[in-house]
Amino acid sequence: MQSDHHENELEDLLRQVFEEARREGRRDLTGVHAAATAEAARLRRRHRQRVTLGGAGGALVAATVVAAVVLVSGATGPTTSRLRPAGPTRSATESRPAVTGAPAPVSSVSNGAGATSSATPAPDGSAYEIPDVLPTPLPSGLRDMTGAMPTSEPELMGNLGGCNWTGDVRKPVAGREWQLTDAKDSGWLAGLSIAGFTTGTGEQAMKELLDHRLECQLGDGVEPVAWPGKPDNGHLLASSRVGDGDQLLRPRALAVIQTGDLLVSAFAHADSVARARATATDLAERAAAGLRGFPPAEGAALGTSTEPPNAASAPGVVTKELNGWANAYDFGDVYPTVEQLGHGVSYKGGAPITGPRTPAASGAQICDSTAVAEAKGETADTSPLPIAGTQNSAWSGGGGANDPNVTISVTGWKKGTGAARFRDLQEDQGFCVWMPEQSRVAWPGADPSRTWLSRSAPGQVAVHLASQRVGDVIVSVVVMGMPEATARAEAIRLSDLVAGKVRDSGLPAAEGK
Repeated sequence: MQSDHHENELEDLLRQVFEEARREGRRDLTGVHAAATAEAARLRRRHRQRVTLGGAGGALVAATVVAAVVLVSGATGPTTSRLRPAGPTRSATESRPAVTGAPAPVSSVSNGAGATSSATPAPDGSAYEIPDVLPTPLPSGLRDMTGAMPTSEPELMGNLGGCNWTGDVRKPVAGREWQLTDAKDSGWLAGLSIAGFTTGTGEQAMKELLDHRLECQLGDGVEPVAWPGKPDNGHLLASSRVGDGDQLLRPRALAVIQTGDLLVSAFAHADSVARARATATDLAERAAAGLRGFPPAEGAALGTSTEPPNAASAPGVVTKELNGWANAYDFGDVYPTVEQLGHGVSYKGGAPITGPRTPAASGAQICDSTAVAEAKGETADTSPLPIAGTQNSAWSGGGGANDPNVTISVTGWKKGTGAARFRDLQEDQGFCVWMPEQSRVAWPGADPSRTWLSRSAPGQVAVHLASQRVGDVIVSVVVMGMPEATARAEAIRLSDLVAGKVRDSGLPAAEGK
């Protein structure tokens, strides 16, 4: 069957992504995970459209997983271009009317592709359709690689972070996105996203975004900076952190403008901070100008936008405080030294990444909430999260397919819940699931209720995992790129070493206190 063929192709691509990502020394980071969540959801939406129109069938889950793994692994460039979302495309040479500030009629707004936004709900179930206001010409060196993509789950952080619209948070009633690349098709380098909220709640939505009460979070190192000539209710964030040409570590910027009940967000990666800022602000400012006259951009109703999708979107309602990105406590120095790691590997990625979104077994799990929900057959985000986490990766510099590499993660859980969360790990439950699939193997002399040793299933990239529980703390070590017996022994050795440091740290959580 054709769907089987697609799934086989995706399985092959999945293996390739893991091999390439590890070979290139890429890391499974919390800062990148948010982008993975957004990209997986986006590909899933595009794929569902294809299923409806062309019966693509069983490749849905595989496509979702591959998309998430690509970004979680940090695999970019040629691999990313192969996984471009299957949404409507626009030729790079196709003409588009220039964006102007001229008001559009209140009853309807024509977008650049010839469609019209009106009081009729959008086909994807949104309250209305946001006009195509991608600026023309685009900033130098960029081109549109997807066309305007209507969505009920707009990704306001681009690939600098991620938005999770589940749970008791204010939700958009409409959205539209554009993904931009360069002439070399180097991946998702810039973009524009617009989220529309219930009439009268745009200002509150902006406040919640800035106060981290919407679950839209940026990766590490992005901070507020000055925006010369800043528009009303506009905010600019940027970073200058650079790392080995990886677009997720290059200088980057995010510009957000609230206009009426719409949040207009643009992001960019570039070779300099100045260029990233200029690109992001240019996209946001011209898109916001292009929305003049569109009722929701003026705070007026259009379509069903006065009907809140949940209580959190009612005018004047403040959503609950969300503090899901700060550790409840610090683990201290629990990592092996480079000498203890051995095998020529070292921590080339710098300082560990910390945060309670850390997977219990980084390097062996995928944590895209929607993909996890599909795998588990239950609603996303129903599983408990850690209250503290840290992770780091080390690898050798040879660049070969079989070069040794190690990923270490330590997660802390609410008092008295460590045993239950460790069972989740063993049973492939929780807020993350195995990727690749794991098969348990014997850990001689170890308590099976407190330890877990596994290897990826035959035919998949060889991933060896050793996890153990220390009170309400879970320690996990993933080893790849070593011979079978060596990898298994090293996973156990390093897991014991880290667990010993956790026990000796004096941390109450290590004693279940």
